[in-house]
Amino acid sequence: LQGREQHGLALMVYFGMIPIFVHLAACAWFFCARIRSFGPDTWVFREGLLNAPVHQQYMSSLYFMVATTTTIGSDTSPGTMEEYIISCLAMVCAFVVFAWSLALVSELRNTMNHAKHDYL
Repeated sequence: LQGREQHGLALMVYFGMIPIFVHLAACAWFFCARIRSFGPDTWVFREGLLNAPVHQQYMSSLYFMVATTTTIGSDTSPGTMEEYIISCLAMVCAFVVFAWSLALVSELRNTMNHAKHDYL
């Protein structure tokens, strides 16, 4: 693959990786509460999700990670050191992924402009 096709494939891989990244971050967020045995300082306990079905706990975790990585913010906040660490890592990773995506789009645009000028 060359030029446009290579960058287009990279963008598709990038957009395919976003749901995987957010899922893994949500699992890590949930794991933070689990390693503390869902104690009163964990987000699961504070949000009243201790006896909730697993799918509801997962969706709350996923919602938090989507809100955190898109910098929108969430009603839930970290309460333990592990939760703070995972939140910070998720924000830094999201920043890197966003910067990388901008670089990919910019490079794709430049490649398309060069191809257009070469054609003319």
